Amino acid sequence: MRELPAFLRQLLHNGWFWVAVAAGAIAGSLGWLLYMRL
Repeated sequence: MRELPAFLRQLLHNGWFWVAVAAGAIAGSLGWLLYMRL
């Protein structure tokens, strides 16, 4: 139970977690726009 919070804390400290979330959100938004155009 203590390993998960430590792992998430490390991700938040590194910032790569938010980078991945932002990349996924942008990719999803672009994909949705392309899908709506079709």
